[in-house]
Amino acid sequence: GASIFQIVRELSAGFVKLTFLSALIALPLGYSISYFFVKLFAYSNGVNVVSLALLFAGIFFIALLIIVYKSIGTAIANPVKSLRTE
Repeated sequence: GASIFQIVRELSAGFVKLTFLSALIALPLGYSISYFFVKLFAYSNGVNVVSLALLFAGIFFIALLIIVYKSIGTAIANPVKSLRTE
């Protein structure tokens, strides 16, 4: 008896938390690896933290779109039809 919005919110909450958790692990690790890699070159501009933040925002936005799209498809699906085919 839940609305589509409530179902989408429930299904996507766990994925959003996992995306932020992966960012907490990957961003510092990626920054440190790229910092040491860029130091190998004589002429380099260094590592830009703003570009890492923009990349994360883009990846998070794409992940959120996919999660919401799949969640809406799941919320709209008729469970009776899926039970008939199994």
